[in-house]
Amino acid sequence: MKRTKQKRKNNKAIRKNITTPEETLVEIYAEAYYRALSRLEKEKEKSDVEEKAVKSKRKRILDILFILNFIFFPWKINKCFKIKNGIYDSILVLVTAGVLKVAGGCLWIFSLVFAVIGVTDFVSHFTFSVNYIFNNINIFLAGLIGLMFGSVLYIAGSEFSKEENSNRIYAYSASIIALVSCIVGVIALVKDVI
Repeated sequence: MKRTKQKRKNNKAIRKNITTPEETLVEIYAEAYYRALSRLEKEKEKSDVEEKAVKSKRKRILDILFILNFIFFPWKINKCFKIKNGIYDSILVLVTAGVLKVAGGCLWIFSLVFAVIGVTDFVSHFTFSVNYIFNNINIFLAGLIGLMFGSVLYIAGSEFSKEENSNRIYAYSASIIALVSCIVGVIALVKDVI
């Protein structure tokens, strides 16, 4: 009885290890299909990388051609290149952001020099006159406030250059242009008076 059970177990094990010709063919086909798919995927990845490199090179060439046409042949731009519809917004953004950045940068540099002069004057003379100390502290604080406003103007110009909402662009640009006009007008009046 034990021998019969043992024989049956051995026969089952042998049958599990022996495959039929159909099963062998299925395994061969599956392996071939898997290898073909992997080869196709590798070729596709390689062609994608090459295609991206070609597109990148072509885009750089088109950018250079666009800049050259923009500078030397602006009347041909609309015929040769497609321009975003918001080019008129971009000009306002560019001018307004430039004014803010230049004004902020100049104010920041001027204020930094002002604050440094206040500190170095105080340190170099080092007198204990209350009036002298008070004047140097005022100069230093005015420099710090100017630094703060200069930084705010410069950062506002940097952030405004990213603006895309036309209503905000027009409103802000009009405000900045009006402010610049007022400053120029005041300078002209002061110059006439002096």
